[in-house]
Amino acid sequence: MIKKDRFSISMDIPLVKLLDAEVEKGRYASRSHAVEFCVKQNFQLDEFEERITKYFIELVAVGAKNPELLEVYKKALNEWLKIKR
Repeated sequence: MIKKDRFSISMDIPLVKLLDAEVEKGRYASRSHAVEFCVKQNFQLDEFEERITKYFIELVAVGAKNPELLEVYKKALNEWLKIKR
């Protein structure tokens, strides 16, 4: 099992051997780097984070114009920070 922060993946022996071969070839620095690369590539996490960041910037702008929405923004930001940890 590989763990990266709160993210874990269970792998069978052939997959571990494949990852080890890729690491030996120098394609990845470690098994965890290989897994992280594949997950980001498959789920496009960078684009997701960019969309979320834009969303929060919009919320800040709205919150500045309407103080009643500021509390909603704070709750949303706290939830996002929980996900990021």
